[in-house]
Amino acid sequence: MGVAESPPHAHDIARGLSVDWLPPAPMSRAVLDRLIPDAPPGDPTRVLLWCTGRGDLDRLPRRTSWTWEEARADRPARPAAARRRAHRRRRAAATAGRRASERMPPVRARAG
Repeated sequence: MGVAESPPHAHDIARGLSVDWLPPAPMSRAVLDRLIPDAPPGDPTRVLLWCTGRGDLDRLPRRTSWTWEEARADRPARPAAARRRAHRRRRAAATAGRRASERMPPVRARAG
């Protein structure tokens, strides 16, 4: 939920400093998918700001309250071991075809 809180608050701070900044779309989409399943379709950044009461969205009234759904039963969080395996696969795919001297060092599992 910290990821869900950071972009809207960073947007508030940026607006207070007159800086034109919006949360990144991939992060906004991940927050919407995980914590706000009833979000309307549209640009994920604008939808996230609307869902948290920070903007207007098409013809929908501005939200004044909302709640997070901390986890969805149909999409449980992946265990740490599965995240590490996925990271290793992505890293191996990214380094495939490079000479040995150009490859990244292997990822080592952390103890504990």
